[in-house]
This record gives sequence, C-alpha cells and structure tokens, in this order.
Amino acid sequence: MKSSSLSLISERIEDSQNSVDAYISGFLDGDGSIFCSILERSDYKAHYQIRFCISFHQKTSRLHFLMKIQNDLKYGVLRNRNDGISELNIVGWQSVKNVLKRLVPFLRIKCKQAQLVLKIIDNLSSAKDSPKNFIQLCYWIDQISALNDSKPTIGRNKITAKSVEEKYKLLGWID
Repeated sequence: MKSSSLSLISERIEDSQNSVDAYISGFLDGDGSIFCSILERSDYKAHYQIRFCISFHQKTSRLHFLMKIQNDLKYGVLRNRNDGISELNIVGWQSVKNVLKRLVPFLRIKCKQAQLVLKIIDNLSSAKDSPKNFIQLCYWIDQISALNDSKPTIGRNKITAKSVEEKYKLLGWID
C-alpha cells in the first residue's frame, strides 16, 4: 500500500474514533454524571480518600446502549438498580482520567466538571504529604458538587473541604 493510502485509512479511523467519543460525550452530558467524593478512611495517612467516578444512567430496557458505551470505552462496570435504571460506572483516578481525556474536547454541559476532575488528578501527588494541598483538592471537589447541583446526602454527613479543614486543625496539621 502507498503511504497516502495508509494516511487516508489512518484519518478515517481517527474520524471514526472522534465520532464515537463525540456521541459518548453527548450521552454523558445528557444522561450521566462526573463527580468526586471525599470518603473518610482512618487507614489513610490523610484520613480521607478521594473517589473519582463517571456514571452513565439509562432505563434497564435500554441497557444495550450502556453495554455499547462500555465496549467503546473499554472501562466501567454495569449495574442494574432495583428501580428499573441501569448504570455504567467508571471508578478510579486512572480510568476516569483516561476516559475524560478522550471526552473533554466534545463535552458541552459537563466540561467544567471534567476539567476540574482532571485538575484534581494532576495534583494528587502534591497533596500526598501536604494537608494544605489536600484541602485545596477538596475545595475543587466542592466546586464540582456545586456545578452538578448535587442533592443533599441523606443518612450521613457529606464530607466537604470545610469539614476536612476543621479536622486537620483539630489534629494540629494546619493553622
């Protein structure tokens, strides 16, 4: 094959991948969510863990759409809820980062959330030994929650940057 033919094939494959990523981004903008949670973990040095998640939702009767997205992304776990809704959840900073890097160029509604999540991931290592840096990550998580119009957490207290900051002050880790 001539190099011009290979170049054309390569362009078509890239265009096809871009179409898939644009479709999935639209699906995420409409029937999905991008979020981070702060979880209390006594076995962690910082006493907290940040959980990263991308979640797609669909009626269980249309589970095949979620299965197609899972296959295209090569990430995620499917779950059928008791209320007739199915979810595709992508959890973990590496998986979330890999997926968001593909989708960010096409996101419209959830672009800011995706950018904040990527910013948090890029700054994880700087927060490992710095309570102040970890608190900054938590403030960015609070911004994501505000952008998502998150519902109040029922049955347990939602951990916020302010509550992490208060605990760190009590522990004498920050002033």
